[in-house]
Amino acid sequence: MNFRTTLILAVVLLGLGVFAFIATRDNGASSTTTSTDSSGPDDAKGRKLFDVKADSLDKLVIHPADGPAIELAKSAGQWKLSQPVNWPADSFEVERVLGAIIDLRSRGGVDLDAKNSASTGLEKPRYRIEASGEGKTVKLDVGSRSAFGSDLYVRADDGKQADLVAGGTLAERLSKGTAKLAESLRDKQLVTLSSVLVRQVEVDRRGGRLVLQKAGADWNVTQPANVKADASEASSLLDPIVGLRAAEFAEESAAQKGGAQLEQPRAVIWISTAAPATQPATQAAAVPATLPSSTSAVVAALQSQGTRGGTVIIIGQPVDIEGEKTWVKVLDPNRPPVVAQVALSQVSFDKLNHASPLTLRDKIAVDIDPMKVRSFTLAIDRPATTQPATRPAELREFTIERRKETPATLGPAAPLPIPATTATTQPAATQPTTQLAATQPATLPAVELSKWLFSSGGEGDADEGQLTDLLTALHPLRVEKYIEANPTTQPAGTYTLTVHTSGSKPGEPGEDFVLRITDTGPTGPVIASYKDLTFELARPFVEKLTGDFKTKKPEPPPIPQGGSPFGGEGSPFGGRPPRFGQ
Repeated sequence: MNFRTTLILAVVLLGLGVFAFIATRDNGASSTTTSTDSSGPDDAKGRKLFDVKADSLDKLVIHPADGPAIELAKSAGQWKLSQPVNWPADSFEVERVLGAIIDLRSRGGVDLDAKNSASTGLEKPRYRIEASGEGKTVKLDVGSRSAFGSDLYVRADDGKQADLVAGGTLAERLSKGTAKLAESLRDKQLVTLSSVLVRQVEVDRRGGRLVLQKAGADWNVTQPANVKADASEASSLLDPIVGLRAAEFAEESAAQKGGAQLEQPRAVIWISTAAPATQPATQAAAVPATLPSSTSAVVAALQSQGTRGGTVIIIGQPVDIEGEKTWVKVLDPNRPPVVAQVALSQVSFDKLNHASPLTLRDKIAVDIDPMKVRSFTLAIDRPATTQPATRPAELREFTIERRKETPATLGPAAPLPIPATTATTQPAATQPTTQLAATQPATLPAVELSKWLFSSGGEGDADEGQLTDLLTALHPLRVEKYIEANPTTQPAGTYTLTVHTSGSKPGEPGEDFVLRITDTGPTGPVIASYKDLTFELARPFVEKLTGDFKTKKPEPPPIPQGGSPFGGEGSPFGGRPPRFGQ
């Protein structure tokens, strides 16, 4: 063995010796380490410090060496904080902490003499934890960390031994300090109302007031205009408000120093599960249409009728320049007032701030019953184009009406036609048989007439398939979004569709529906107007107007019986069925 190898081995042995010395000494604790009890079934994991189930405990108190205690109690299955703040607790997080305490296992221990009490930190514990329930009490003193890793020295039930345990969840939670630990145990939900139960929403912004009320299953905008609201749009406005969760709690004074400006909020929202008043206009008049300059004035205005109750959400300024979080203050009747940072980005706030009767309006612009349609007129004006393909100008107008049904004729049936017989000059002996086909009446197959026909701008029957597609799209006609006005760009085509309907009862007058559609081009939106509404439509609707309403569209090929459209026996593609992975 050469000198170099000998030197390396000596260094390795020296390092192992130092490590073993520190590990056994471990912060000066006495070497009189007791072995763990191996009598239990989980002896490989170490001796359990507590023989109690976490779900049997209903009280938890954590006393730090400095600062206020954290006190929690469970009632009706829900945990609640009473110190350092009166607030519902996140039961899942509390159960995690309790579980981490109850599941502690000793990896070894030392007797707590004067020297070891100081070196393990148990002479003056960093935390004293007490949990109780069903007549049992669990006590745990938490001392210092071990020299290596995240192991903790603890004392269970005022014992005379310090146990070394794996820190895990407990060490991680305690290392953040009492304030962060208490915050982690708080329920982050800021609003207790369920969105499905909310029946009134009032939003006060500098741009004016927006009021929504729910009657049955239908939402309606009542201010600044009275229109039926789209259910999905109302939900998209309400859900982020009801679902506000605290990213971080704060004292109001600290939030104000941080630039929350809650005294000059960007918006104030009031929501309630109470049914709307029978005279909403009188009720709404109690609240000014513009946002007051102070929060107290806003809250007083929103709660001016005293008995309205409900929840108030005051939206302050963004937390930072990125604008992903916002300061809010929530006044919920079921909880103390609270100030917090929430994940409400500028984009989300802009949707709330710009919400209007136009953006919230019901997406059904018109609903025409196909069975009541008696005719329609379509005027088409499309200029000539050279891009992307050459197309001549098109200017035409036609009307298609429903075919009038001919009533059945009453009375005796018409006589059958006399069969036409074929004369023959041959003797009967040489013509023993009679040609049956020549003696049968000439019967032609019945011609199925279309329910629709051209009354002007064309002639003959109209294709029922194209008519059905168009009328189905009008029952109902759903918009993509409403807009303020038609664009001023040169259109690629304009269409005027006038639908004439019959009354619901005989003799009752019908109604005329006039839709004006502007196609702004292949890559632009399709703009339509009906009465005083202007809106965007999905492009497939224009395609239903560009057909000739004459030529029957080809039917898709039927799928062979027992076959597959993707291959296999009996498939139009032939061969075996495809097998994935080959």
